[in-house]
Amino acid sequence: MALRVTSSTHLTFNCDNESFQVRYKLIDGKPWIVARDLAAPLGKTEVTIRCQISKLKDSWKGVDIFNTLRGPQNLTIVSKAGAIRIIERTSARPGSAVEKFQDWCTERLDELITTGRVDIRSQQPQQLAVAVNDMELQFRFPNQMCEVRYVTENGNLWISIEDLAAPLQKSTAAVLAQIRGFPGSWMRMINGRLHTSFEGCIYIIHNTRAAFGTIVWRFKIFATTKLTEFMLLIKDEERLALEGV
Repeated sequence: MALRVTSSTHLTFNCDNESFQVRYKLIDGKPWIVARDLAAPLGKTEVTIRCQISKLKDSWKGVDIFNTLRGPQNLTIVSKAGAIRIIERTSARPGSAVEKFQDWCTERLDELITTGRVDIRSQQPQQLAVAVNDMELQFRFPNQMCEVRYVTENGNLWISIEDLAAPLQKSTAAVLAQIRGFPGSWMRMINGRLHTSFEGCIYIIHNTRAAFGTIVWRFKIFATTKLTEFMLLIKDEERLALEGV
């Protein structure tokens, strides 16, 4: 078994029961946004975003390395000016999710430039949640490796349901059948993928039968241990943030 944790700084925009993650880096104290992350919340395709980027000033765009599920990758980034230009050229109906995202993104960029961080105590939960890390667990067993993606958000841990199927040696349909009776608070769509809360994940794992010493048995112990460790770490980070440490 092996564990690899990758992290990138990002914000999560919540609206109409859906979440969108916007990754960014602070370079010389200024935020640079992963351009492709603007597509979905603005209701555009990545092709349209690329077309708009091609028309930006060279000083408003660039490339930097981000950790992804496929390992480190060079992703196109845009400065605040570049992001604002893309946002301003997106039409939105008054009160729509796109308009809310436009206002949200502009405010968060200003806040990042001013303070270098987003204060989670000042946000409106119905519109915004700040994610701490975007990570994955990698579970290795003979001739195969399984990745379990998860995100942390406002002190909560959300695990991609589809990623639990392979290491538990189940079909995705079987895992989905297990969650049919879950409380609504245990399930959430994030970036187009169905996620379950820490409690929901533990329920799925504990209700999966596995013989002693098998791959599934080892994964159950591995995942439960690691996810519990991260949940405790998240709570500690949240407490320190609220204390202003």
